[in-house]
Amino acid sequence: MTLKKYLLLILFSINCISINCISQNKHAQAPSLVVGIVIDGLQQRHFDLIRERLSPDGLQKIADEGSAFPNAQYNILSAGNTADIATLMTGSAPYYHGITGNRFFNRKKKTLESILWDENQTGIGSSLKLSAKNLLASTFTDELKMAMPSARIFAVGINPEDVVMLGGHTANAVVWLDDAIRWSTTGYYNGGLPKAADEMNMGRHFSNYIFSVWKPLKSIDTYLNKPTNETMISGFRYDLRFRNDGDKKISDLKNSPAANSLVTELAMRMIEDENLGKQSGATDVLMLQYSVRQANEYSTALNSAEKEDMYYRLDNDIAELLAKIEKTVGTANTLIFVTGNQTGIHSPKELNNNNIPTGSFSPKRSMSLLNIYLMALYGNEPWVDGYFGNNIYLNREKIQQKKLKQSDLQQSAADFMLEFEGVQNAITELQIMAMCGVVDTEMSRVRNSYNKFAGGDVVISLLPGWQEIDENDKAVSATKSGINTVPLWFAGWKVKKQKNTGTVFVTDLAPTLTQLLNIPLPNACIGNALQIISN
Repeated sequence: MTLKKYLLLILFSINCISINCISQNKHAQAPSLVVGIVIDGLQQRHFDLIRERLSPDGLQKIADEGSAFPNAQYNILSAGNTADIATLMTGSAPYYHGITGNRFFNRKKKTLESILWDENQTGIGSSLKLSAKNLLASTFTDELKMAMPSARIFAVGINPEDVVMLGGHTANAVVWLDDAIRWSTTGYYNGGLPKAADEMNMGRHFSNYIFSVWKPLKSIDTYLNKPTNETMISGFRYDLRFRNDGDKKISDLKNSPAANSLVTELAMRMIEDENLGKQSGATDVLMLQYSVRQANEYSTALNSAEKEDMYYRLDNDIAELLAKIEKTVGTANTLIFVTGNQTGIHSPKELNNNNIPTGSFSPKRSMSLLNIYLMALYGNEPWVDGYFGNNIYLNREKIQQKKLKQSDLQQSAADFMLEFEGVQNAITELQIMAMCGVVDTEMSRVRNSYNKFAGGDVVISLLPGWQEIDENDKAVSATKSGINTVPLWFAGWKVKKQKNTGTVFVTDLAPTLTQLLNIPLPNACIGNALQIISN
């Protein structure tokens, strides 16, 4: 070998070593652990009301010592937590990622089903067969796993669909609290049920919670609001033991602060057991889902002692979690973020109590009248297949058989729906798909929330104050309206202290995290990275 070839070989080797060192250095600069906390029902105004009553080591510590964005907006319409969390994790919108709500209308079966239902899966400790296959875009954790295969990703929470969306396609394991009050998962993830979750199922941990009573954490006289179910002795009291409900035994534990405490206990055990944040050259992720919602609450205001108590107890749980992180991984090595999902706007009951105009929209009765109208125009056939979440589904098979134009029936249906008292707008599929580049905020949110695989032929919106009701005249919670602004807080690692009251979007979360982790953007991302670390 000539001297020239030797020199070229040496230079090539040095170059490879340099590139490898730079790559390792980039990963070394990333946080060792990312802990994401999504709180169902969290609102900035609630936090502001009770800020001084919270522990200095919990939510207040995260919000006040890091980067706070109190006005993070969802640029989609509210259709359930599953769509919200998919939007958070992908940095995209249902138009691209495909998750339009908690459920969808299956045109083939003509039935409603979970948007994450997957017959090819098996539940572990649960009858639910769930997967992330209908999530059409990658999440920030998916991108992390592809960039760093050794990264470990876990998701723990109360609601199954929420947790699957937090886990994305590539999580090691996701764990949710089953209605039978045990930790469960799906065979979709290779890791199965984590050791810590299995040990809790086998032990007496759940019994200790089920046989407990939920009563005020503090003296009832110190609460800002009165209890919903007031008692003379403690203020309020809820027995969490199993009770009979027809042929089933149920517990109110999932709708109490005890559910949050169980999530925290499992999270802390997993940090220890899985040695999270202890790898060199790879970042681990722990996603947690909590709730401060009461069962059957009729207002989004912080207007009951029970709801206050849920905040106080969750605050204590998060303080414990932060202490565990500091002891094991170190807060300086951990990037923490907290946010929430969209919450429903005022209920008809609350509006009626305050003499504000309201009304109820019955899809069942409306679809019956719509079908009669279309029969008069196009013949005596079943033209309406179904309705769900403000979407009207026409019988496309019958339209094709009769050799009719689908757009004609869509427009006829939209025109008819506009005649209903509580309907504010009715938009056809064709009109929605042509909305590209629309600047108007409401119309852009309509388009963002629509997906051709799960969307209907016509999408309606209701007047302010109007509420959709089911066949039993009960209010439907997952409607296409709600409070779309949530807090977004970052803390730990290299996060700088700042408060930005300007408008940002929840789709900015995923690109912010991928930028900090030095990994590619999720493949359908529409957000922009926020500047949260010091240069």
